[in-house]
Amino acid sequence: MKRLFALAPRLRAVADMLRARSMCDVGCDHAMLPVWLAATGRIDRAAACDIAPGPLAAARRKIDAWSLGGVVETRLGNGLRAVAPGEFEECVIAGMGGLNIIEILEAAPETARAFSGIVLVPHRDWDRVAEWAAVNGRIVTAAARVIEGKKIYNILRIENSIQ
Repeated sequence: MKRLFALAPRLRAVADMLRARSMCDVGCDHAMLPVWLAATGRIDRAAACDIAPGPLAAARRKIDAWSLGGVVETRLGNGLRAVAPGEFEECVIAGMGGLNIIEILEAAPETARAFSGIVLVPHRDWDRVAEWAAVNGRIVTAAARVIEGKKIYNILRIENSIQ
């Protein structure tokens, strides 16, 4: 039996903020998060989404290495346009700047509004992301600051203020 890999501290903090059985990972890169969540039985269904074919190929290799193709699928697409409103319960958008995260959320408002929770990890401008959430009817329900090497990651979980 394969020994499960450890998540980096920031990804572990993200995993700890997720509460649902289905999720999409926008900007998935290598799909470590959805693969780990599926391998540990925390989720039943996930989509690893990315705008570039290269990261999706790496994600597919990771998914196949863990025989999780029935749980985690890959999708090529720009932000939340890769998923339909209500298709997944929660979403993670990580690994990019805060202004890019805001653009992704604003480009697919119906999809963004349909999630019960969205976990965001902006590499910069996290305060602008929190401000955007407040102005757009979301509340920050959890936050963490994780130090990994020489980098500090601010992680936010937002939910709709009116469910």
